[in-house]
Formats: sequence, C-alpha cells, structure tokens
Amino acid sequence: MLNADQAPYFDTCPRCGEGGLETLSTHAYCVNCNYEVIHSEELCVIPQWAIDALKTAKPRSIVRELRTREKELALESAV
Repeated sequence: MLNADQAPYFDTCPRCGEGGLETLSTHAYCVNCNYEVIHSEELCVIPQWAIDALKTAKPRSIVRELRTREKELALESAV
C-alpha cells in the first residue's frame, strides 16, 4: 500500500472546527463535515469533448416569439 508507513496528517477544519481536515497533494477534505478544497486546477477543467457536445446539442424547446401590440390588435379586430 502506498504511503502506508506514514501516519495521516489532520489539521483543523475551517468549516466545522474539528481536527479532521486531511491535506493531500491535490486536495484537502474534512472527514467530519465533507468540506473540500481543490489545490489542482486540472481536476476542475471541463474536457473538450464535453464542451463540443454542449455546442452541438439541439435545443429541447422552441421559444415562441412574443406578439407585438400591432399583431395583438389585428387578431382582436379579426374576431
């Protein structure tokens, strides 16, 4: 097991104040309240395939155009 010979290092959590904040090289998390801090921006980057999929997605609903006052009056006079 990797780093099994090292004891885990816990710090005080800024959210709950307990001593359960474990700091790793990529992120830190609290075992008591699940508070999480990400140190690496690579974990937050949206992959290019996801951006491409969102750009090519078809809209699910059609937004109707609002009627102008002239069209509304013409429809009322036709009835």
